[in-house]
Amino acid sequence: MSGIDVIGASAGTGKTHRLTVLLSRALRGCDGAAVRPEAVMAITYMRKAARELESRLRTELMRDGRYDDAARIRDGYLGTIHAVCQRLCREHALEAGLSPALELVPEGEQQRLMAQAIADVTHARDDGLDTVARRLGLDDWHGVLRAMVKAARANRLDPATLAGCAARSVAGVTAFLPPVRGDEGSRDQRLLEACDALLPVLRQDTGTKAGAGRLEQVLALRRALRSPEHPAWGLLAGVQASIGGVKKVAARPEATALLEALGDHESHPRLRADLETMTAGLFDLASRALTAFQERKARAGVLDYDDMLAVAYDLLGQDEVAETLSERLELLVVDEFQDISPLQLAIVVRLAELAGRAVWVGDPKQAILGFQGSDPELMRAAQRHVLGGRTPEMLDRSWRSRPALVQFTSELFAHALARHGYDEQEVRITAAQPDPPELEGVPWLECWSHPRRRAEPDQPKPTRFHAIAEGVAALLAEGAPVRVRRPGPGEPTVRPAEPRDIAVLAYRNSECRHIADALRERGIPAAVSLGGLTGTPEGKLALAALGVLADPEAGVAAALVSWLSGAPEEDPDGWLAGRLREVAAWRERCDAAAATDEPRPPAPAAFADDPVVARLRARHAESDGLSPSEALDVALSAAGVHERCLGWPEPEARLANLEALRAAARAYEELCRVERTAATAVGLLAHLRDLEPDDPANAQATPTDPNAVHVLTWHSSKGLEWPIVVLSSLDVAPRASVNDLEVLGAPDGFDAAAPLRGRGLRYWAWPYGRKRAGVPLGARLDEGADAARVRRREEAERGRLLYVGFTRPRDRLVLFAETTSRGPATGWLDTLRESDDDDASLLSLPWGGDDGDAPHASIESAHSSSGHPCVVRTFDGMPPAQTGLAPEPRRALGAGERAASPPRVPERLRPSSARFDAARSARVAVGRVVPLGSPLAPAGQPAMDRLGSAVHAFLAGDRGPAAPAAEREAIARAQLEAFAVSGALVPSDVVALADRFDAELSRRWPQARRHRELPVRAWREGRLLVGEIDLLLDLGDRLIIIDHKSVPWAGPARHAELATAYAPQLALYAAAAQAARGVPVESTWLHLPLSGTLVEVLLPEPGAWPPDPDQAGTATPMP
Repeated sequence: MSGIDVIGASAGTGKTHRLTVLLSRALRGCDGAAVRPEAVMAITYMRKAARELESRLRTELMRDGRYDDAARIRDGYLGTIHAVCQRLCREHALEAGLSPALELVPEGEQQRLMAQAIADVTHARDDGLDTVARRLGLDDWHGVLRAMVKAARANRLDPATLAGCAARSVAGVTAFLPPVRGDEGSRDQRLLEACDALLPVLRQDTGTKAGAGRLEQVLALRRALRSPEHPAWGLLAGVQASIGGVKKVAARPEATALLEALGDHESHPRLRADLETMTAGLFDLASRALTAFQERKARAGVLDYDDMLAVAYDLLGQDEVAETLSERLELLVVDEFQDISPLQLAIVVRLAELAGRAVWVGDPKQAILGFQGSDPELMRAAQRHVLGGRTPEMLDRSWRSRPALVQFTSELFAHALARHGYDEQEVRITAAQPDPPELEGVPWLECWSHPRRRAEPDQPKPTRFHAIAEGVAALLAEGAPVRVRRPGPGEPTVRPAEPRDIAVLAYRNSECRHIADALRERGIPAAVSLGGLTGTPEGKLALAALGVLADPEAGVAAALVSWLSGAPEEDPDGWLAGRLREVAAWRERCDAAAATDEPRPPAPAAFADDPVVARLRARHAESDGLSPSEALDVALSAAGVHERCLGWPEPEARLANLEALRAAARAYEELCRVERTAATAVGLLAHLRDLEPDDPANAQATPTDPNAVHVLTWHSSKGLEWPIVVLSSLDVAPRASVNDLEVLGAPDGFDAAAPLRGRGLRYWAWPYGRKRAGVPLGARLDEGADAARVRRREEAERGRLLYVGFTRPRDRLVLFAETTSRGPATGWLDTLRESDDDDASLLSLPWGGDDGDAPHASIESAHSSSGHPCVVRTFDGMPPAQTGLAPEPRRALGAGERAASPPRVPERLRPSSARFDAARSARVAVGRVVPLGSPLAPAGQPAMDRLGSAVHAFLAGDRGPAAPAAEREAIARAQLEAFAVSGALVPSDVVALADRFDAELSRRWPQARRHRELPVRAWREGRLLVGEIDLLLDLGDRLIIIDHKSVPWAGPARHAELATAYAPQLALYAAAAQAARGVPVESTWLHLPLSGTLVEVLLPEPGAWPPDPDQAGTATPMP
């Protein structure tokens, strides 16, 4: 691992740009021998990052004229770790003992297959584990089991290792218990007798709620002692606290006897046995579940993504595969290395040994994905090992945030993260760009507070969610200035904030939903990811319709269809009463038939008089031969679900959810194909109804409004940025416990030769359920070394997550907190301490000050103190209906009504269809006219559009006069034939018009780099500009744009007409090129090959975006 370089990239320091430069220099051979494009392996954490890196690298190569290298880079390995390993498995399938046609379980289905495997092993056992779990108060032991299986796979722990983990875990937790005394029977009898003795005393004190509660607790303990399942240990601890907490009761001799028996319960043999049984049982189930999971996939002939990692790891250990890859790979780049899992680390370590050179790029300060299996401590150890005392390259200039923000976060976290092992040079950065003059004096830090109080009588309760929405509304109303990302020449550098410029971060998804709802109540669009697709009204209606279509006798589904389709809207009581009368009449007929020994009459079809239900039943036969997704489409159509959604609030979101449901149906079909099982409509219903609300496959459609406030969790914000960021949930308390499942590193430290060696799991079951306060065992556990390690890990994780949140904004950071009589609820900020011995946070904030003050936020360290201006605002959090800010209500559509559609503006803007208004057209002029040679008159009357395409195609691919004449004429002939105009021009004439054009370019612009058929992509006023520049000449400090137009012979009289017609197209190309390259477009030209002329077109405001006749706005060039 000595050949690995490390680049530290703090937030906003241009990591992707540095990666692009690194790869580009390597391909050019700037730092040694040039690397072959196909010998590059670049591993990213996200697919989006892989696409962006490939796009930037290819753009850079094409800018240098290295088109072959730009194409060959795709022959290398560039993608996520899963994509790279999948390709390795396919390429070396035979060596791995697999079929080259690998079938991968879709990502969302992996968890369901695992759940089925866990269910298999838990249902098949008969070991009393459920009873033990009840005594220990482990309501969610299945969740612990799932986490154990996931961690075992991520660290590649085999059954033998898991058995060792179980033994060490049992020994670890029981070491905190006193030695066992007595036997179970005598201990239980002693408790029972003590309860019997105390009960008469407690019955005399039932006049109060507390007294009655104590009596009920002791009675419950007495019942449990007589039960074969025995009492829960939490009940013993609860009785001990309840009786011992009241002096007048505890002083009674009867109570003393019970308290003595309860106080000694830690030495009860059953407590130790329960902990041993539960711990060993969970590890055993985890081992068996892993085996069952593998067997399930083997029977289906599929792999999941974790299997692929394991197979790839084993492949890299085979000599033949290693030799092949060592000959092929010359450069390995790992992006976001701090987020990879232990097994992924083992893979990249082996790859680094095979590649000629390796570079790891990332930021350990942003390692916040431990819940997904990464191990920040392991990665820090690996980083220290590969550096071997060397100093990593640090990107130390922020291209994201304003200078004051950069200084503030650098100073704060340089002190706060030091106690977690981060050197100051890893944290401190400077701003790369100054503030524009327009932002002088504009705030960059704000503190918003919401006084927590009870609701007044007959008034809605104020909430923190409405307070946040109130603050966002205030920012938008005042037009908070934000910087324009990449302003073009002459464009403003600052503009008022729009909803899309603001992000609100919360800790939990549930909080995100509440914040989004509060924003929408104020008429502010919000983009938030929601779960529970099948639980929405539109989801329920769609599935019920599919149920009736698949089974016409499905009565519950028919009732749901009738109800949600609006049948009971006018008379819900009558709707239900009619169905009840129908059922009652049928039962009477059944009774009459039974009395006369006649056959029982068939049950009436439920809601047969409902037209929607009737339509679904009528199409049942039609659905027999359909795929599940096709059957769903029929059900949606027959039930009129789309039309029904148009009459409900937020119809756009509901229609989008229907599309998400259709996508889920297609995903189900793909799953069935991979698993080689039959896909049916009934199976689809069962599949969708079994989805958990938070399952990714059950996610609602994300709103597509491009101008919406972004509401997301802190973790989801990683890698993103916005002009304004509001940080909420600052009251989140520490949650980690020594009794949680913990992944343990190797006791003897990191081993580069075997990064997974010595890793294991520790699990200490907590025996008292939800009760922990005041329990002596809890106090002893919390004082141990293991608990200190868990707290230290969580403190570091919370500090890194704060760093991620604080570094998301470009222009303004907003901190939000509720305030009470005891002060602000900002417990999370207490993580920002300079040392473990400090009690106070480094950061002091002016919560709850008067609006309009000029308070300061201060950072107080042992060696320095600094103040930072901070705007303070207070919001009461009342719903908008109580403040006069409620949005205009939107009328729902009735049956048969359709909303008036606004004029449709195509999403894509084609330069060839652009046009100027009359005033701008009048300002277009003809500049220089350069004759190239004699006009060429086509023979006959060919279709000029096809002839122009043939000539254009030849000019685009012609290699120029250096190529053999016969080859060029053959290509010209082939193009003429391809466009069915072979008789219009002689191939040699086509070659001649290309030669005279080339000669003029070489004479007029000899130093220019020529880019033919250059793709253009740019966002313009919410529309995507898509086109290709026929020829762009790059002169370094200026650009020339030439467009080929094979119109019939055009003399000087037509030049003005052609210039006016094609000026809008040239103007769009010029604006996009200038915005992307940052240098001016010197001139734009029309090349008229048939006329033998170059015509310069003088544009009004060259290089500036022309106004869109369809809509107004600004344009932002795409990367």
